Amino acid sequence: ATGNTVGGSVANSMQLNATGAASQVLGMFTSNAPAVLTSNTVRNLTNNIGTGTTTTASVIGISITSGTPNSTLTQNTISNLTNTNAAAAAVVTGIQFNGATANLVARNQIYGISAATTSAAAEINGIRIAGGTTTYRNNMISIGAGTNNAIGTGSTTGGVNGIFEAGGTNAILHNSVYIGGAPTAGVGPSYAFASTQTAVTRSLRDNILFNARSNAGATGKNYVVRVAGTAPNPAGLTSNNNLLLANGTGSVFVANLVDWRGVTGQDLASFALDPQFVAPAAATPDLHIHPTNPTPAEANGFDVGVTDDGDGQTRAGPTPTDIGA
Repeated sequence: ATGNTVGGSVANSMQLNATGAASQVLGMFTSNAPAVLTSNTVRNLTNNIGTGTTTTASVIGISITSGTPNSTLTQNTISNLTNTNAAAAAVVTGIQFNGATANLVARNQIYGISAATTSAAAEINGIRIAGGTTTYRNNMISIGAGTNNAIGTGSTTGGVNGIFEAGGTNAILHNSVYIGGAPTAGVGPSYAFASTQTAVTRSLRDNILFNARSNAGATGKNYVVRVAGTAPNPAGLTSNNNLLLANGTGSVFVANLVDWRGVTGQDLASFALDPQFVAPAAATPDLHIHPTNPTPAEANGFDVGVTDDGDGQTRAGPTPTDIGA
């Protein structure tokens, strides 16, 4: 499926007004076929109810659920997905992905994923990884604005997730993630990247993970990154050459990058500085790097074999390698 548009150009252009908690709105979906989805636009989808999770979430832009075939998702734009219910345990996800042993999810742009609820069981995700062996590269994700409650509870349940790795054997390379917004109530967390994987081989390299979400009455914690497993050096994890920053009210990044390195044994060549995104909080976010401001994203990456960038342009070679999409 190439070059299709699902949803009109105005907010809520495709909306469900239902009474059942199992209600769901899906932009594009397959449960059993190898999917090749390129340059599609999924936008302005709204559900008024629905309390499903993972593959049954109330709104999903693109959902690939079978672990049997390989799938490729590239250059899709997913924006303005929302659940308007004020109390439901709503989950809204840009891409819900599972696949076989050689998948690619690349150069997708995801923004405007939100929920109006105050539920502690609610969750929004840019990309939610369920399984498969997959390379995620050069994706641009900007979410958090429009979710005015700190949904979720404590430090591990629900919340706002740029990329949530719940399963799979993944190479997460050269992505740019921005978490924004100013929640006024609630105790739930937000993460630019969160993983519950404990032992499988997984790589987090050359990514920009920027959590700028800033509490304006909420008391939740806003994290850059969460990894599971036994520290230091959790089994199977390689994390390095990333740009990691949290700078809003309620932000948490251990105490600093030095402490993070000590706790995890990772990110020895990573940075905790502002990447200088052009306009990450705009209605249509721009996660390109500012053309003139000095930025640590330039020339501080590691060559992991990604030869193009988020615009499909050839990365400078053989050096330097920039961080992010």
